[in-house]
Amino acid sequence: MKIGLCTPTRNIEKVKEIGYDYIEVAGNEIAAMTDEEFDAFAAKREALNYPVAGFNAYCNEKTPIVGDGFSEEKAKAYAEKMCARGAKLGIKNIGVGAPGARKLPEGYDMDKAFAQCKKFLEITATEAAKYGINVLFEALHDRCCDFANHTADGIKMVKELNMDNLRIVLDFYHMEAMGEDITDIKDVMPYVRHLHCNHTPEGTLDREYIVPEDEEMLIKIREAVKACGYDGTFSIEPNDTPDFDKVAPVSYAVMKKVFG
Repeated sequence: MKIGLCTPTRNIEKVKEIGYDYIEVAGNEIAAMTDEEFDAFAAKREALNYPVAGFNAYCNEKTPIVGDGFSEEKAKAYAEKMCARGAKLGIKNIGVGAPGARKLPEGYDMDKAFAQCKKFLEITATEAAKYGINVLFEALHDRCCDFANHTADGIKMVKELNMDNLRIVLDFYHMEAMGEDITDIKDVMPYVRHLHCNHTPEGTLDREYIVPEDEEMLIKIREAVKACGYDGTFSIEPNDTPDFDKVAPVSYAVMKKVFG
């Protein structure tokens, strides 16, 4: 299992130094960079000879996946930019969670939303295929977005589109928030190409860095994915924090203890 961290680009040197196998960076951050800023980051990554495995947080409300603001033209232009930049970084996966891009007004036609999301993913995966990049749709809990809240929703989309480079990210945080069993994944794993997790303090929906108290949960996940033959990439996906230098090494140590 390769263990990575979702964190801003400014941390790439520290992530490598700690020992993570790769960094996963936010598509939103990459998209907002000027050409000069992006080229500087790409040059730093190359000089470090360190993997950027993929993008999380692919887009935001400026590029809606569903809703009245959805636009095929906007989705295509964004995909062209992001896939070209991703290829320059050598990424393998684009994770499409993007809660801000999946907000709907009350009473919105869910069949229409499904058709919009399907078109968005088709456009994105078609562009990504030109570079050998996978597009991984992610179910997000219903307190952060209004569409595709259950793991089964993501799998349904993948099945309908039936594209070789379209699969899902399985995020155990969102599964738990929706009351799903994080160990009951036998039928899910054939569609999974990447994993996410984080620490969530009891009684909250906060996304924090993994701590030693998460070891029991992680062992359950390890046994569940091992039983399915998964040995791919697994990223910690916490919110950004000024305490990075303190918490990121602890998270890495816990993950390596459990997953080796």
